[in-house]
Amino acid sequence: MNFEEDGLKVVYKGKQSGASIDYIISYEGIILHSENVFLVSEEEKTLPLLKKQEAFDKVDTIAYTCAYTGVLDFHYILKSKDGILADSAKVLAIPNLFSKNDSNSKFAQLLTNGYGTIKHGDYFQYFPRAKSFLVRNKIRKDDDFIERMAYIMYIILNNGHENLYELSEVRKVKEMPNEPIVVHTNMDYDYFYLLAVDKENNLKTFAESEIVNGFKQGKRNQAVGDKYLTLVPILHNPYASGEISLFLLGINENWDYDYYPVGGIVIDNVAPILLWENPALQLFSVNAYPVHGALEKFKDYYVKFPVSLYQSQIKNVTWGNFEGNNYWGYPIVFTVNIAEIGDLSSVILQGNRYRIDLSEAFRKNAFVFEHRLPRLNVGDNYITIQFEDRMGNVSSGEINIRTESIRNEEM
Repeated sequence: MNFEEDGLKVVYKGKQSGASIDYIISYEGIILHSENVFLVSEEEKTLPLLKKQEAFDKVDTIAYTCAYTGVLDFHYILKSKDGILADSAKVLAIPNLFSKNDSNSKFAQLLTNGYGTIKHGDYFQYFPRAKSFLVRNKIRKDDDFIERMAYIMYIILNNGHENLYELSEVRKVKEMPNEPIVVHTNMDYDYFYLLAVDKENNLKTFAESEIVNGFKQGKRNQAVGDKYLTLVPILHNPYASGEISLFLLGINENWDYDYYPVGGIVIDNVAPILLWENPALQLFSVNAYPVHGALEKFKDYYVKFPVSLYQSQIKNVTWGNFEGNNYWGYPIVFTVNIAEIGDLSSVILQGNRYRIDLSEAFRKNAFVFEHRLPRLNVGDNYITIQFEDRMGNVSSGEINIRTESIRNEEM
């Protein structure tokens, strides 16, 4: 058994070819997760770690117990009918509550609007819940104990991420704005950068490149202590899309460097994706776009974006039956079946734009509209259809509406 980012890796090495095993996650005898799994001999299987929702209902009891011990030790147990096969603990030590209240710590803050509001996760939001648990169970404790319970709840319900920076009011753009931004900081470095990245490796790669190339893109600084910097953001990857974190990066001429999260933005430069379910209706092959997670790790902390649906996905397009021999066209009802609404705004057919009601399309997972098609030929009729989102990203392709000639042979 090995703990990894995506789950618990397990390899069964029994005498039989496979076995039915009970998989249990518990804390101090409290069962938080239980399921039956079948393990094949010598094959690796990934089992899920504790989910936030599974801990939510019992987080009060867990926090109360842990407030005494200072250690969260969740036990991951594999059990057969003959007994326990494995019991491995994932331990989360609870750091000193007040260790981060250091008056000499570094800080940085954006003073220009439009790049979100970032703050360290606020565990005090769980203070009333912790106190309510104690009152309900007639257990009297002082405020320090209640605060410790609230802090433990915060860690559990954020999947063990003690250092969490949360972003709110994040705007969506098609490309990174090229505009000066004012930053207030007490960081002391020779050169400063406002860097926009999606991964920590990109941030480190940029810093090392600047050191090698003589700090060519940096802003020289000689001020010490509290200062205000005016910087233009640098997007490390010009083709990046999704959640982009903004960091104030400082580099010294002795090659030391450090960075601090200050904001974020969502870049939506991806056109609606067409996931055609019926191969006969497939318009064109769609490249797989990377899906960025809303929680990225930097150093020993995480940056969490609010939920942001920026990538629209269309299942297929269907249309109703029609008949006649009308030179001026046929009114046809089209249905756009939607897998993910995102910020889809309109469908364009033969130059006609049909605006989408997001609330109705979200409720029905579909958008229905009527369009008059003139002069359809007998046989194949290839027609261009386009999908546009609110950022102006457009996908286009062709649908083929086939018609048949039906003659009345009665004289």
